Amino acid sequence: MTSKTPVIGQISLLGAIPLITLIISSTVVGLWIDPEYGDLIGVTALFAFWIGLRRIAWDHRSRIAQVQRNMFADAIPCFERSLEFFDRHPWLDRYRSVFLLSPSAISYREMAMTNIGFCYSQLLDGANARVWYMRCIERFPVSRIAQCSLNMLNCEFITKDTNPLGQN
Repeated sequence: MTSKTPVIGQISLLGAIPLITLIISSTVVGLWIDPEYGDLIGVTALFAFWIGLRRIAWDHRSRIAQVQRNMFADAIPCFERSLEFFDRHPWLDRYRSVFLLSPSAISYREMAMTNIGFCYSQLLDGANARVWYMRCIERFPVSRIAQCSLNMLNCEFITKDTNPLGQN
């Protein structure tokens, strides 16, 4: 039996407030429009709206699925595209809880950088993994994911020359 690659997700309770508010208000408006089927109308409208917004971060989300399927080399360029997109639109990343209805506690840029580092580490390319984790720490000094990952890489058991399990 194989296990999935772990994925870390941090939720900000403050970031969830716009999503919860939108759910409640769409249901209230739906009930105001049609008392019998209003809740269904409101939730359906919200779901359609939410799907539309989530498409903006499609590169990022679809690559998480690749990481879970151990397709690390394929995921790296897509995370890089996601990083480039959110670098061009930092306001969208900063206010992701409002514009993307994403309650994530960390930005898409930080997620992209740590995911690139993770992919390189899974490809046993510790040098590139270190580079990406260091870049992440430079841009996001309080990034616990990048710091912990870099600390683990600095133990030097993830390299092309050594086998961490001691197998031949």
